[in-house]
Amino acid sequence: MYNFLEPHRVDDALLEAAYSGLPAQTKGWIKKTMALAQTLYSGAYPGAGLFARQCCSRESAGLSLRVCSAPAERCLVLFPAAYPAAARAVAAVVPALFAGLAEIYAVAVLPAVPGDVKQFRYAPEFAHAAESRYPHSALNFNLLGAWELAGVENVYCLPAQELDGLLQKSAESGGSVRVIVLGCPEWAGKPAGPARNPDFRVWNEPRLPLLAVQEGLQDCLKIVRNMHPDLKVKVMLEPAADTVAAIGSRDFCGQAVQAQLCLGEAYAGCWAWPQLEPGFFLAGSISAE
Repeated sequence: MYNFLEPHRVDDALLEAAYSGLPAQTKGWIKKTMALAQTLYSGAYPGAGLFARQCCSRESAGLSLRVCSAPAERCLVLFPAAYPAAARAVAAVVPALFAGLAEIYAVAVLPAVPGDVKQFRYAPEFAHAAESRYPHSALNFNLLGAWELAGVENVYCLPAQELDGLLQKSAESGGSVRVIVLGCPEWAGKPAGPARNPDFRVWNEPRLPLLAVQEGLQDCLKIVRNMHPDLKVKVMLEPAADTVAAIGSRDFCGQAVQAQLCLGEAYAGCWAWPQLEPGFFLAGSISAE
C-alpha cells in the first residue's frame, strides 16, 4: 500500500457520483472495451486474483531450468488530470487486471499552473464537494467514472510538483513495479526506470498521428470525436499508407496494412492497445539447476 498517497485520494463519494454521471453511451463503449480485452486475454490469463505464481521446469541437452512468473506487485497509472479518453485509459489497465495485479493506483497529475488544462463543469449533485477539494475544475470526471466502472479503487489527484517524490518513493519501495503513462504529457520521460530497482518497467501511450474513419460513416465519426477528442480524426475513402488506427469496414481496414488497430462500426467507441499485453505486468525469474 502506498500510504504516502493517501492524502491525495479522491473521495469515494466523488467516484460514485462520477460513475453515476457517466453518459450511457460512454459507459457502453467502456464496457465493450473491457469485453474486447476479455476476448483477447481470457484464454491465457484467468484474471484478477486468479493468476498466482506459476513455475515450470524445462530440460534439454543436460540442462535443467526452472522458469517462474507471477503478477507484479503494483502498477502506477499516471495521466494528466484532464486526460479525455476514458476508453483508451481503461484499455491500458485491463491487461493488468488480467495479469492478476492486486495493487493498481490511478494517479491524476494536476498541472503546475491551473490554467494549463481544459476546465470541466461538475454535475450539480457533486459540484460543491468537488469545487471545495479541486477548485480549478481540472479533473475529467468521465475518466473518474471509468475507473469506478473498471474496478480500479485506488484513485488519486497529485499536484505536478509532487510527481518526482512519488516516483522516488515508488522506486525505493522495491519489488516489481509497472508504470503506465497516458496522454504524452511533458513529464512522460520522468518514470525512466531507476537503476536501484531492476524490475521497474514503464509503458508510455504512443502518439497517434491520425485516426482514420471510413468515408460515409457519419455516426462513427461522431462517436470517435466524442470518445477521442484529443486525436486528429480524418475521413478517408481509402486509408493512407501510414495509418496506424482505422475504423471502418473489413475491406477498409484490410487496406490499412500498417494499422496496429482496426475497429469495425460496432466497435467505433472502443479501444485496444496491441503493444500492451498482460505479460508486461508479470515478474519472472529463471534458475538453472
